[in-house]
Amino acid sequence: MDILTKERGSIGAGAITMQRRLDALKALAAKDLDPINRQRLVQLLSKGRSFHYLGLRQGSGASVASSLNKLGITELMFETANLRADIADLEAMLVGSGSGSLLAAPGARIAGGTSQVQR
Repeated sequence: MDILTKERGSIGAGAITMQRRLDALKALAAKDLDPINRQRLVQLLSKGRSFHYLGLRQGSGASVASSLNKLGITELMFETANLRADIADLEAMLVGSGSGSLLAAPGARIAGGTSQVQR
């Protein structure tokens, strides 16, 4: 169980990386977004901020907060990768950071205990 706790903690620390991804997504979305994707972006940004603060509060030990943060951040990674792909459209299929994020996002759900088991 200790290994899963450490994996969850490292995923929780991923909130910093997640914030960078969201900032990059904002820059990518500087072009005109349709209202639906603009709303999706705002929702992801607010979720990202919430999980960042939850990560600051959780501390170093295993807790319900670390499990919640793991669930939230991995789902946020998945949603962010999908939005990025939707914004990039066909370019998302090409080799690059956007396609890498899209391919890696489902794997994050497995690290630290699968999201389904965590629930």
